[in-house]
Amino acid sequence: NLSNELRAGWTRVRDWREAHAPKGAPNVSVTVTNPTDNGSKRNTSIYMGTEYCSHANQLDQDIFTITDNLTWYKGNHTITFGTHNEFYKMYNVYAQNATGNWSFNSIDDFRNNIASGGINLSRERERLIRQYESLKAEVATYENNIGFLCSSNKKGQSLVDVMHQKMEKLKEDAQIVLKKIHLIEEEIEKQE
Repeated sequence: NLSNELRAGWTRVRDWREAHAPKGAPNVSVTVTNPTDNGSKRNTSIYMGTEYCSHANQLDQDIFTITDNLTWYKGNHTITFGTHNEFYKMYNVYAQNATGNWSFNSIDDFRNNIASGGINLSRERERLIRQYESLKAEVATYENNIGFLCSSNKKGQSLVDVMHQKMEKLKEDAQIVLKKIHLIEEEIEKQE
C-alpha cells in the first residue's frame, strides 16, 4: 500500500514601522560628560525629536513551502520518503537617521546651535556589520536553494547561471562592506 501527501503553502508578511513625528523631523542628541568620584568621566546623553531607527524601516517576506511525502506500508513497517522545501524572498529597508541626526557635545553647544558634525563612527560600524551579515545570509540562502534546481535542461541551467551571478555580486558587495568596516575600525583606533 502506498499513499502520497503533497502540501504547498505561501506566507506573505508585510511589516513596516514609521516614526510618529512630523515628516523630516531629525533626531537630536546632546551628550554631557560628567566627572565621577574616582576621577574618570561618564557620558550622559539626552535624545529629543524623533527616534532615529524608524524613518525607513520595512520588511517584506514571501515564504513558499512545498512538502511531498510518499509513504509505503509494508507489513509492520511504515517507510516514508519525501522532501520539505522552503524558499524565501525578502525585501528589507533599514535606514537609520534617514531624516538626519544633530549631535551636540554639551548643553551650551545645544543652546548656541553648535553641532558636533560628522557621523557617529560606532553607529555606522554597527550598521555596516548588520548589512554585511544580511549579505552573507542572502548568499547562504542562494547556496542552499540552488541545490534544489535541476539543471538537466537549458532553462534549468540558465536559472542556475543567473543564481550564480547573483551570488557573486552579493559576495562582491559583502567584501566592499567589509572593507568599509575595517576602515572605520582603523579610524576609531586613531581617535582613541
